Amino acid sequence: MRSENTFGVSFTIRKNKNKRQDHSVVGIIACNNTPEKELTIKGAFDGRHWDQGAGWPKLHTTELKQFATHLEKVKSKLTAIFQDLELKEGILTAENIKNHYLGKGAEEQRVTMLELTKLAYAKYEKELKPGSLKNYGATNGYIERFCAWKYPANDIPLRHLDYNFIDELYTYILNNPIRANDPCNKNGAMKHMERLKKMVKWAGLKGWCKKDVFAEFKIKIKRKETEYLNWEQLQKVENVELIKPITKLVRAIFVFCCYTGMAPIDAQSLKPSQLHRDIEGNIWMTYKRTKSEVPAWVPLLNKAKEILDQYGLEPGATYRETIFAYVSNKIINDHLKVIGLACGFDFELHAYMARHTFGTTVTTQLGVPAEVTQIMMGHEDIESTMIYSRVGNPLIMMYMKRVQQKINAGETVGINGINEEQFMLLLEKIAPQVLEKVFTNEIMPKLMEIVHKNPTAPQVPLSDALGNAV
Repeated sequence: MRSENTFGVSFTIRKNKNKRQDHSVVGIIACNNTPEKELTIKGAFDGRHWDQGAGWPKLHTTELKQFATHLEKVKSKLTAIFQDLELKEGILTAENIKNHYLGKGAEEQRVTMLELTKLAYAKYEKELKPGSLKNYGATNGYIERFCAWKYPANDIPLRHLDYNFIDELYTYILNNPIRANDPCNKNGAMKHMERLKKMVKWAGLKGWCKKDVFAEFKIKIKRKETEYLNWEQLQKVENVELIKPITKLVRAIFVFCCYTGMAPIDAQSLKPSQLHRDIEGNIWMTYKRTKSEVPAWVPLLNKAKEILDQYGLEPGATYRETIFAYVSNKIINDHLKVIGLACGFDFELHAYMARHTFGTTVTTQLGVPAEVTQIMMGHEDIESTMIYSRVGNPLIMMYMKRVQQKINAGETVGINGINEEQFMLLLEKIAPQVLEKVFTNEIMPKLMEIVHKNPTAPQVPLSDALGNAV
């Protein structure tokens, strides 16, 4: 197959700045439109013996013929370095070829797609939580199956990675689930592509492939609205009759998360040392989230305190370190399904609903600002909080009732502006102190003149009118 890479070596002379007025012979390395690099071959050369048109020494003497042979060897060595780098999928730039000629170039590592997945997995083992690392294992599984299906060698060098590979892999993931009963939807496939993009970006920084391979492939993940409980549903969960102690414990952990915003995995590791009282007797919970290690501060509501009193550590207990007895995530979700059925819900109750219930029903819909909810939920940025902080119908209704009250009271501004009496009442209501200190006898007539002469809203900015009056 014809190589798409370009390479060339030419020679020329440069006049030296010395008393002898001699020249240096310079080799010029060109490769793949990268910046050319010069390599000094001989520092003292009589320019009269150089054929500038041919870019070669004149062969008048035995010494010049020997020098020409030396230049041939230099060119052959540079060509061999280029070919070796090309074969090993090395970095093909003029600078890298020059460095290899001078013995400064590091040995290039030939990395394939499957080798990248292994290297990245080993790297992320020390950086990611087990749950996130497990997802990379699933992504690597899809990549391995795709390479076995598409390529005779069951793999592809990273240097050959292009848009076609990425696009075809995405389609393959959608149509070829690893488990027949668990196909990937578009969001799931995009998550796999998002993880691949992270690995490829790292490979680009290491020099194993192009840095912009994903430039034309857009990661589009459609946010799915996670269900949350409204107050009526939350009360049902709290009050439904349960028999098994394990089911009651699961409910306690779930409801505790509803009133604190904790993720189930964080509640499972909550320790007594993470609870403390302030000078007013309020109980605060401080912890770092398992997922992101971002700290969260939450003052406990009465319901959360009741659960701690009922299920927390007994005085002097030493058989466990955490407040709640350990329950696996599978057991929690299994028993939550049972609780949901007992409550008569037409949806499946699951553990993460608790965190969304806190961010929506317990905080936002009761008027807690998003910035405060962000601190309690341990979010690094406000955008993450806004996913949880749905305004919801109750808060919308509260504001619309206020609007109706203003309409009923005549507190509206029409297209013809407001009358003088309304204007004065508004000023008195908003800033009684301002009326005494700012609106002098000189300014007030100007304001009244604007109101009387303009039946419609004044076109002149009020600030300009005030400026002309003072």
